[in-house]
Amino acid sequence: MEVHELKNFGCVFNPKPSGMMEMKVGTMVLGEIGPTNVPKFLAKSPFNSRRWKRKKFAAAKERGITDRQYLDGIREVIGNYVLTIDVLGKEKGIDAYTRWGPKTAEMMMEEHYPSSDDLLSCSNPTKALKEYILEFFVAGNRIGGVRYDVVADTDDEFRIAVTDCAFYAITLEAGHPEIYSIGCQGHDVFFSKLVEPLGWEWSREGALCRGHHFCDYHFRRIQGAE
Repeated sequence: MEVHELKNFGCVFNPKPSGMMEMKVGTMVLGEIGPTNVPKFLAKSPFNSRRWKRKKFAAAKERGITDRQYLDGIREVIGNYVLTIDVLGKEKGIDAYTRWGPKTAEMMMEEHYPSSDDLLSCSNPTKALKEYILEFFVAGNRIGGVRYDVVADTDDEFRIAVTDCAFYAITLEAGHPEIYSIGCQGHDVFFSKLVEPLGWEWSREGALCRGHHFCDYHFRRIQGAE
């Protein structure tokens, strides 16, 4: 298999999200909210959804973002977070999101990206990994979602610095930057699992949402790995 044959190659998001994943996410969210709060959450959900779907963000306009699927995805994340806080209160709401936010982010990455086995089936797994990740950022840049620089690309290291992230900028504008900083933990888990079977390791030494001047996507070959 070649890298361009892998699922969602060159896409910034999954063009055909599975209903199964949405069901799993919904079940997880409702489970964290708790049975006594579910009726209130479901009763408020339609109004909350309509409210956020109408929301326009200056951060999106500044970046020329018009892709509806991309913007609706961000609005849905913010809307669910705000509704959780509304139902549970700020402290308990943030605590609940801290539990399900990273898991949701990890699940979304799993649905979008190929598996480790998929990459290993390519004629050159390391080359496929690099090309796939790079094309993901190329696609994100194309719609205005990210700006980035490739700061290292050698046999033993691959590193991308994201200097601007629309998702983070929009959550910041919405008044809830913690959404992205919590959700990013799921990326850490996902990429670590993805690259380890290939003999690589993942690290993130900083992120925009954690006060760093760029989001670090850093991959290094494990010492001694072929």
